[in-house]
Amino acid sequence: WAGSRDGLTRLTPEKFFTYTREQGLTYNNVMSVIDDTNENIWIGTWGGGINELQGEKISACAPPSTNVSQNLILSLWEGRDGALWAGADYDGGLTRIKDGKTTHYTWRDGLINGGLRALYQDSQGYLWAGTDHGVSCFKDGKCFGNEVTESMTNQSVRDICEDSSGALWFAAQNELARWQEGQLTVFTASDGLPNNGLTALFADEDDNLWIGTAGGGLVRFRNGRFAAYTTRQGLFSDEILGVLEDHGWLWMSSSRGVFRVRGRDLDAYDNGKLENIVSLAYGKNDGMEAPQCNGEGKPSIWKSHDGRIWFPTSKGLAVVDPKTIKIDEEPPSVFIESVAADEKAIDDGTMELAGATSVLARRSEPLRIRPGRGELEFQYAAIGFSTPENCRFKYRLDGVDPTWVDAGIRRVAYYNNLPPGRYRFEVIACNKDGVWNEAGAVIDVIIEPHYWQRFWVRGLTGLMIIAAAGGLTLYAVRRRMQRKFIMLEQRHAIERERGRIARDMHDQIGAGLTQIGLLGEFARRASGGNSAAVPHVDRICDTARELAQTLDEMVWMVNPRNDTVKKLGLYLAAYAEEFFQPTEVRCLLDIPSGLPSWPLPADVRHNLFLTSKEAFNNIAKHSRASEARLKISVDGRALEICIEDDGVGFSDNGASGSRNGLSNMKSRIREIGGEFDISSGPHHGTRIRLRVRVHSDKAADVEE
Repeated sequence: WAGSRDGLTRLTPEKFFTYTREQGLTYNNVMSVIDDTNENIWIGTWGGGINELQGEKISACAPPSTNVSQNLILSLWEGRDGALWAGADYDGGLTRIKDGKTTHYTWRDGLINGGLRALYQDSQGYLWAGTDHGVSCFKDGKCFGNEVTESMTNQSVRDICEDSSGALWFAAQNELARWQEGQLTVFTASDGLPNNGLTALFADEDDNLWIGTAGGGLVRFRNGRFAAYTTRQGLFSDEILGVLEDHGWLWMSSSRGVFRVRGRDLDAYDNGKLENIVSLAYGKNDGMEAPQCNGEGKPSIWKSHDGRIWFPTSKGLAVVDPKTIKIDEEPPSVFIESVAADEKAIDDGTMELAGATSVLARRSEPLRIRPGRGELEFQYAAIGFSTPENCRFKYRLDGVDPTWVDAGIRRVAYYNNLPPGRYRFEVIACNKDGVWNEAGAVIDVIIEPHYWQRFWVRGLTGLMIIAAAGGLTLYAVRRRMQRKFIMLEQRHAIERERGRIARDMHDQIGAGLTQIGLLGEFARRASGGNSAAVPHVDRICDTARELAQTLDEMVWMVNPRNDTVKKLGLYLAAYAEEFFQPTEVRCLLDIPSGLPSWPLPADVRHNLFLTSKEAFNNIAKHSRASEARLKISVDGRALEICIEDDGVGFSDNGASGSRNGLSNMKSRIREIGGEFDISSGPHHGTRIRLRVRVHSDKAADVEE
């Protein structure tokens, strides 16, 4: 600690140390790192070849190659015989260094011609090389083909590892492959694997396979199931370039820096005992020259024999000793610094509250806010002596936020369009090591309503709205009743006029036709049958009788007293009997005795009668039938009329002569919204079915 005129200064040793060209690296862009059994650190650089760190001295493994690609080292691995293997980018090939002797292998020796991103020697002694275009399997200077190399052709393989059961795992761009006991199993997005590109693998001692992705966070494969953890759950980054386990902590590298999480926190989250995962992040302020770690080559993270963890970065090789990092168990103090409403600081009547931390902290009464737009802004802070700028916050406004809002390092909370009422704002904070101050800081606020938002005004307004709605409803009902009354009057006037016309036609035209018929009959008797005028007189008598019959039908159709189902049924029955009486066709009637007196519109009754009449005519003229049947029935709210005979019937071709009549019958029934069905066959008679829906709102008995 150092005191000065400018205040108190705390000096803290940096947690990370970074080896760069100043310490002897041939190139700062480090792609991979391992240590050997002699605890020497081997460093693969992208441009400076292989470097070796012994103690604190860095030296180049060999003079730079004249082949530039051989200096672009992506991957490193120590063989079981102590040899160092190095994979280069592009066509740089594979290099083996043993006892000062260097052996180089290329595509001419069977290797895939491409950047060697990952190297791994399994327990059987096979060296696997993951490349941009697939996997190569190498042993004793020869390449071998198998199901893995064939299946992963043209796949960009980013990492390789082996678990405790001896299974080999291969991380490709969008799939994960497992090679175990000669059997290959491939996992894809359909199995629950995130479709974000796989970048890193690590198998721990508890049979967990940890998978890093390019944007889908960290994935755990355990007991045949995948579980993903992302920034939504508290991870520092969704990009994982390298991962390993150290004493219960998972260390990860990303392009934003290095971070770690507790393994037990991930277990607690999976079991529903923890809402968020705490990530401890490290970067430039902790001693890294640059937070951007590299992950194009492997290993991209390495734990050496002495327990230190190494991270290749774009500006050197960073190293940290986890034993020297102490967890700060002291939570930060939390304060609400200011409250603003509608973008204006609030005055409680004694002083301006903006910046008055002590006033807000000691406040026991709710803070009253004048009526406004409902906008609130809370500014808060955390005080701690260990990097307070890295403190993270959570807040909630009771009645608005259902759960805690993770604000990260943001120190202000905004709310808009809040209705009048009482609210409680709470904020808690944790230090850089994830230790939370659960008590936090609390302040109660009351947003006062506008006059038009007060209860009595709302109640009065509600009563006025109800009264207005009732008045409008009453007015609309009255208008509707008036319209119905006018329509009823008009209908009654029309019915009265129809009744008058029917009476006039019957009394005047009917009487005239009767008189004509009588005069014709007198003339025929007076002639004695010898006059040449007798045929004309007979024709006059027949025509008068036909016109009288037609007039009777017209009067029946015009008369409104006949607008019921019952009257239609009775009239059709009487008409059918009278129609077939002078013919050789026997008429059978199937009419229920209790036909309802439901109202039937005049046009419906008119079209049903004319269609039935046309059917009777067809039977008499064309069917050569001995029997005709008329059946009338009521089904629910539908009236059905069936007319059938036992005549010769007709086929489709034989109906051409009566096609126009059938078409007219169909048109009449369709005009009134009914159904017209006809069935017939040669020597099987004909059946016509007419069906009309009677509207239920008009289905009321009418007095005869």
